[in-house]
Amino acid sequence: MPIRVRDVGTVTRSVAPIYTIVTANGKSAVLLSIIRQPDSNTLAVADEVHQQIQSLSAGLPPGVHLEPFYDQSTIVRDSISSVRDAVLIGIVLSVAILILFLRDWGASIIAGLVIPATLCITFIALKSFGESFNLMTLGGLAAAVGLVIDDAIVVLENIVLHRDAGQNRFQAISSALREMVVPLLGSTITPIVVFLPLISITGVTGSFFRALALTMTVALLVSLFLAMTWTPTLSQYLLRDKHQGDAGCSGEFRRDSGD
Repeated sequence: MPIRVRDVGTVTRSVAPIYTIVTANGKSAVLLSIIRQPDSNTLAVADEVHQQIQSLSAGLPPGVHLEPFYDQSTIVRDSISSVRDAVLIGIVLSVAILILFLRDWGASIIAGLVIPATLCITFIALKSFGESFNLMTLGGLAAAVGLVIDDAIVVLENIVLHRDAGQNRFQAISSALREMVVPLLGSTITPIVVFLPLISITGVTGSFFRALALTMTVALLVSLFLAMTWTPTLSQYLLRDKHQGDAGCSGEFRRDSGD
């Protein structure tokens, strides 16, 4: 039985459609995108890619070059530098202010140790939550540096105030903590309440804001914990008692004025 064949179309020579054109320095180029996995490190991936580019460049034919077009690790490195600068500036300014107003090197050392201790504990907490160190977490750390030291400075100032009033170190620490527990809780919980709703945001936007909100919340809670525990403990060892000579002079002045 004969088979009939129908014409289903016409084949002609033509030009293939071009949907994307990549040029570099006015010449045709090929763009190769390398995207890291969610659990990988941006800096480690970028360093390995740069090593592979250097090894491949030696064997390329003349006129062919491999050059990076967009490297996200540069932004991450700049963010790390910003966090480092914020930490150093915060430590220097807090120590300078405490020396200027409290005239006590021990109080300055305590305040200077609070920032790196808070950031180290925050790093550990973020790692346990599965958060990587990206632009949002690093930005949250840079923004939190100005907040994490507030609790410690408030506690230190109150301890020094009671010490200068004539109490010994242990009595001054006990009095300061009794007075500052409620104010510290209120001042710390207030910004946390602002950031907590951001953790529940879903989608791409939520993935960004969740990291920022989690970083700020953890840093503030850690600073509150250290202000109530670590700062008084260090004050017991690093703060000096009020000089007996100062107390004697003030007492003698009061007796003279009473006469």
